[in-house]
Amino acid sequence: MTTRVGHSLGAMRRLVQMSGKRVFIYVEGRELDPDFYSRLCREICVNQGLAYEIIVADRVNGVGGGKGILIRLFEYIRKKGALIDRSGAISKLVMFYLDKDTDDIFRRKRKSGHVVYTTHYCVENHLFCEGELLASIATGGSVDLDLVRNRILDPIQWRRNAAVRWRDWIVLCLTAQKLRLGGEASYQVNHDTVDARVNPANLIMCQVDLETRSGKSVGQFNRIITWARNLVDNSISLGEHDRIFKGKWYVVFGMHELDQIALTNGPINLNGARDRLIGSLIATLRFDEPWAEHYKEPLRRAIAAL
Repeated sequence: MTTRVGHSLGAMRRLVQMSGKRVFIYVEGRELDPDFYSRLCREICVNQGLAYEIIVADRVNGVGGGKGILIRLFEYIRKKGALIDRSGAISKLVMFYLDKDTDDIFRRKRKSGHVVYTTHYCVENHLFCEGELLASIATGGSVDLDLVRNRILDPIQWRRNAAVRWRDWIVLCLTAQKLRLGGEASYQVNHDTVDARVNPANLIMCQVDLETRSGKSVGQFNRIITWARNLVDNSISLGEHDRIFKGKWYVVFGMHELDQIALTNGPINLNGARDRLIGSLIATLRFDEPWAEHYKEPLRRAIAAL
């Protein structure tokens, strides 16, 4: 459990009140979110003549991950009636952009026009769904684009195959969440293996561990893991794998493609390849396409209420 040292909830509200800016957009992480959400929100705010600020969760004091801290901040500000703060001469708007994770599955989503969740599991899913996948993998490894094209014929099928490969692991992650158990079976675990597969022995060990710690009968546990298995299989069959597959995991599969290219064609430059891959993906996103309206329209509506 991480403890963050920053502004208290009350101090964060006072920061909004005292600032000369009008729109405050809170995001979870510092690595990708500020760039991603500024590209979505900047034009809307600028066109309305509103100065805005993107604030990362690590500026807020609290214990735990960025999402939990922002949800507590949201609840605090909502209780104060200050999501649109009219306490000063100029009204201020507060928005929260959060990764969906599995909040839709377990009914944890906050219902508010001031909270916007990702349509997929997390922001990174959008990079691999909407970005130029093949060109970005080529940029990541500084290789000829045709070498990547020879390996990936269909980017959508490539993503689906990644979910199929880690299907059993996702089942265990959802089972653990259903049982409210921590441990090894977690979306935080990244199986960065040579063949981008989950070790079968590890799957068995994690399942046995979950069943042992659950305190459930064999029948009860089997019903829960069957529920998780059906959910994952239905999502994959409907082409909704990005609902339950964590976008950060695609990086493992992208790097695996580069490893395979190196085995076939000789050494390539993998130093910094992950960063180049992510940087290229976000650079190739088109924020004027329909997918982006999911994030833009709530901000437009909220600004209209200022």
